[in-house]
Amino acid sequence: MISSNINQTLNVNQISNDKNNNNNLNNQLKRSLSNSTEKNPINNNININININININTNTNTNTNTNTNTNTNISKNKIKRQKYNLKKNTDSKSQRLQCEYILPKKNRRCAMTRKKENTYCAEHLIYQNNSINNNITNDNNNTNNNTNTNDNKRIPCPIDPKHSVWQFDLKKHLIKCNKVKQNKQNTDPWFINDFNLNTQNFVQFNDDETNKINYEYFINLVNKIYFNIKNYNSSPLLNEFKTFRENSIIEKRIEQLHNQKHILQQSSLIKQLIDLNLFPNPHNNYITNFTYIEFGCGRAELSRYILKSSIQESLLNNNNKNVTIPNFLLIDRSPVRLKMDSKMIKDFDDFKIKNINENTNSLFNSQPYIKRIKIDIKDLSLDQVIQNDTNFNQNQNQNQTRTFIGISKHLCGAATDLTLRCIFNSKLLLERFSGLIIAMCCRHRCDYTCLLPESRDYFRKLGIVDQKDFNQLIKLSSWATCGRRPNMKDDDINDHPSGLNVLEREKIGFRVRRIIDESRKYAVEQRGFNVKIVKYIDKSISLEDTCFIVTPKTVNAQEAKAPQDPKP
Repeated sequence: MISSNINQTLNVNQISNDKNNNNNLNNQLKRSLSNSTEKNPINNNININININININTNTNTNTNTNTNTNTNISKNKIKRQKYNLKKNTDSKSQRLQCEYILPKKNRRCAMTRKKENTYCAEHLIYQNNSINNNITNDNNNTNNNTNTNDNKRIPCPIDPKHSVWQFDLKKHLIKCNKVKQNKQNTDPWFINDFNLNTQNFVQFNDDETNKINYEYFINLVNKIYFNIKNYNSSPLLNEFKTFRENSIIEKRIEQLHNQKHILQQSSLIKQLIDLNLFPNPHNNYITNFTYIEFGCGRAELSRYILKSSIQESLLNNNNKNVTIPNFLLIDRSPVRLKMDSKMIKDFDDFKIKNINENTNSLFNSQPYIKRIKIDIKDLSLDQVIQNDTNFNQNQNQNQTRTFIGISKHLCGAATDLTLRCIFNSKLLLERFSGLIIAMCCRHRCDYTCLLPESRDYFRKLGIVDQKDFNQLIKLSSWATCGRRPNMKDDDINDHPSGLNVLEREKIGFRVRRIIDESRKYAVEQRGFNVKIVKYIDKSISLEDTCFIVTPKTVNAQEAKAPQDPKP
């Protein structure tokens, strides 16, 4: 093992207190460290003691001349990071000990690192043929000699055998295992496994069966449907790209951001809600009390700007007595960082502090109620949510109507179909259903088992008779958004198996996308609703530029039928 001591003194004379001083010193430090390490041969085990003294002599010209000498010592954390980076660069040069376990589904080696004395990494030690009771210790290697060797082995997790755990760490693991949290979530009354899904009538196909696409057949079929059977070409989608720039909140946010992609989409969706009377309106003669349900909400940024812009619009009008702050139900299956939930409450409080007076007391009587549920839409029973939460289950009276509005920005693939099924499976929601607006995306991620029964009937009439045909069709939809690479020209083919160039593939992808969206429109219209598919944003902002708008034809929207899948 080689030990190297690097002692360096950097004397820097500065005339002014420039903000770039620290950056210049850091750059000099990095260059000097790299030069010194190149001169010394470095093995895997290195102890480097770095003592760096930076003497900064700052001379300033004021009414009285003063000389100050400042001694600055680099923090321990910075030195540790420098050592870590040097060690990391050294380790990358040496061969990494990769786990030799072959992942069955991916047919490749595990990418994790193993110990020198083991064949597999810690997660796959359970599959090792030889006994692993010996030669396996903690990284600290500070256990007592009397420790039972049985504790130093890898065992399947008792809760979820799909992963393994050290036996000596089993008690701690049983408390924090992700499966425990999931099982706890499964006890919620609104969780009903596969409540909005029916897979009993469908056969699962292998990837090999669906990957082999008959390009000629499906390309001809798509063109036949698009031009001849339905003639979608004669009825193009309406361009309804709108911005809510007249609202100062939206306008300020647009001006603040360099990348305006998301705020422009949010602004257009909010304007769609306003035009459909699905937005708090102080000019109504009755009190509107909306509850927005954001499906696949993520951070819930769309809900946040609906709240902020609705408060702003209410403050600009004198008739505040007819406006109440909307509530929000946020649905997402994944844990999300930097959620907007608490910021929405803070936004309301900021509005209240700045604007409360005699005319706005009624507006700020109560803060918005925000509830987030971590659940897959396929398992969600909205009736149970409404029944078990008094904030959503308030009795209606003659002066107040509490209605539900579904919203979503970029609801991926099958999640759009599951959302439609979830709404139709909720009798209590349909009794107070005002509308739905979904910005759709990722048709290549659709699932035949998630489609409404009427959508499957629609496809069968077009010649897409079963799940296998559907799985091959949706693969072509990805050409609309994923087929063009940087520097590719419209007439480039690049040995594509379809024989089509880039522009031709994009056209086919957009046509498949339209067919899928029209199947959803047909299914919802069969249940007694008005449906409109529009381009809500310019293609240059997002290729996923269409949204799906649903409004009830009559006040009694509860007459809509729940999805009835055919019995086997």
